[in-house]
Amino acid sequence: MKRPGKSLTIDEECERIIEAHGPADFERINAALDRQFRTLHNRAQLLLGVCGVLISASVLVTTGRLIGRKPEFEHQHTAGHLLVAAGILEIIAAAVVAGGVLNVRWSTRQPGSDLPGWVRANLVYRNRKTRAYQVATLLLLLSMISYQVAIAIAMLQL
Repeated sequence: MKRPGKSLTIDEECERIIEAHGPADFERINAALDRQFRTLHNRAQLLLGVCGVLISASVLVTTGRLIGRKPEFEHQHTAGHLLVAAGILEIIAAAVVAGGVLNVRWSTRQPGSDLPGWVRANLVYRNRKTRAYQVATLLLLLSMISYQVAIAIAMLQL
């Protein structure tokens, strides 16, 4: 029995899925796993969209600054470094989402010589994609913080 507050291991989750859907019902198990992948991919696409908006905003702010040639202010270099960091974090987050989450490998092509082995392989693959999504989310949040601090520094100089 699982302890409260503790995540299931891959083997425990595999056992739970096979028990819930029946050991002979590949279609239902495949559909259940597919729903999990679809949820993850939908969230990753949203995250990628946010990355795109932030990258566009970073480009506009940076380009506007270069074209406008505003007067120097006290912490301009700090703000500039934060904007560059935000842009780099956004691009890395987008790359992690595109390469780590949105890549496609068909569940029917997963390894496994029997149903439990196949389910385990899919769960490992899902967990790897989930970790990539979590890393991309963290990078995106750090980018947003960096961007907001840079803007706050610039606004305090007005």
